Amino acid sequence: MARYACADLHGRYDLYQGILDFIKPEDTVYFLGDANDRGNQGWQLIKEIYKNPQFIYLKGNHEDMLVHALLEYWDQGPVDGYWYRMCMNNGGYQTFEDAIADPDCREWIKRIANLPLNAEVDTVEGKV
Repeated sequence: MARYACADLHGRYDLYQGILDFIKPEDTVYFLGDANDRGNQGWQLIKEIYKNPQFIYLKGNHEDMLVHALLEYWDQGPVDGYWYRMCMNNGGYQTFEDAIADPDCREWIKRIANLPLNAEVDTVEGKV
């Protein structure tokens, strides 16, 4: 069983698919966040990584921006708030639009908001 770490796929589902093609069924991938924004498949990628039992999904700053932007949007309506601007300035338009079009978006945002920020890993030296 191998363990891998990766991050910053930024909506590039093709890169995720490359990882899936590379790893074996017994392997674990620690995904260090930033699945969304910039690329066109960020919302889909968030959900796929979250559901994949081989992946340990840790929340990155882009996931955090998306959560805040959507909470702001639901609270204040379609205004140009701070978190919305942060999301857009970081290439989050497509992810944001795909998220609000998803009927299960609110449930997904709860899941994303509750992603861990770190994970312990057993090594030959102990836990790190």
